[in-house]
Amino acid sequence: MSLIIQFFDTLNKFPFIHIMPFLGWFILVLFLILTYIYCVYLNHPKFEQAHYEHLRDDKKFKTGDMILFHALDNINPIMMGSYYGHVGIVYVDPDDPEQIPYLFEAAGVRNIAILDRHNDKGIFLTPLDKRLRKYRGYIFYKELSGTLDKHIVRDFKKFIEYA
Repeated sequence: MSLIIQFFDTLNKFPFIHIMPFLGWFILVLFLILTYIYCVYLNHPKFEQAHYEHLRDDKKFKTGDMILFHALDNINPIMMGSYYGHVGIVYVDPDDPEQIPYLFEAAGVRNIAILDRHNDKGIFLTPLDKRLRKYRGYIFYKELSGTLDKHIVRDFKKFIEYA
């Protein structure tokens, strides 16, 4: 509690707050909002760049990898306090000879056409290639360190079928 009192005592030392209380508080709040937007929205993480085609052709994707999304057309990340607005988990079916990576994700179903690998509760399993190509925004890839045990991958497949 004393930290809060100390904060307001420090604010009272600024002359603009005594001269024009409304303007002073307005400037302070505006400064805090702009600082928050900069820290969360504009000061994005720095990652090594790689083209999707190179990752796909090298069979880089494996079950458990994460795909992180940052949309250019919404402000949800600012409200959530995160640079990323959406996350999906890569799934590669161990029984598929082609080893096609899919993206397992959950999202709102309003205004979305439900496809054969989607359900009406918002659980989606979409081919990764198709999902990434239609996304408008920045996409980040976080590789799972190590590999998952085959039993975990099979259980994840059961979970996906259940969902």
